Amino acid sequence: MPDILIPITMEGETRIRDLDLAARLGFDRPRKIKELIERHMSALLKMGVCPTVGRTSGPQGGRPTEDFYLNRKQAIFITAKSETAEATDITIEIIEKFDAYERGAVKTKLDGFAARRIQVMEQNANTRSMQAANNALRIIGSSGGPKAIAKNAPAIYGAIGIAVDMSSAFDQGELELERPSEPEPVSPRKTDEGREG
Repeated sequence: MPDILIPITMEGETRIRDLDLAARLGFDRPRKIKELIERHMSALLKMGVCPTVGRTSGPQGGRPTEDFYLNRKQAIFITAKSETAEATDITIEIIEKFDAYERGAVKTKLDGFAARRIQVMEQNANTRSMQAANNALRIIGSSGGPKAIAKNAPAIYGAIGIAVDMSSAFDQGELELERPSEPEPVSPRKTDEGREG
């Protein structure tokens, strides 16, 4: 049997496409799994978001549709609800596929349109994270100035996976470090007899 269950990463989570799961479950009509997912959507949403990717009608014609991308828990839930003879074996296979993919032992294979849509979704998520980081630094800078931004930038950008090293900015004089002020010269004290002590 060809390897049908090939996970992908989508919105930072490993997922399986509904039609691939339907093929593995032996559904005679792909729409059957979409109906099953829609019927159990409230339960699936308790296990995480259930993203969709629009798909054009293709060369055979027909209506455009959306494919669901299920996370591990959702895929296992739908497999159990499918009531197929192989549900237990397929549940074990799903767990093994997710584990193998997350270890890097399985490579994803998507058609061009689906791959591009997923890439755009990932870029949008990254953009939102970057905007949040920039806004946080803008707020810090409004009260603490450039030095506060430089001090906090590595931690804030590091939280979204972007390594930032501000040490060279300080080294090159782009941002001045606070230097202690020169102490005032102290004049020698005079003793009671008028001599310096």
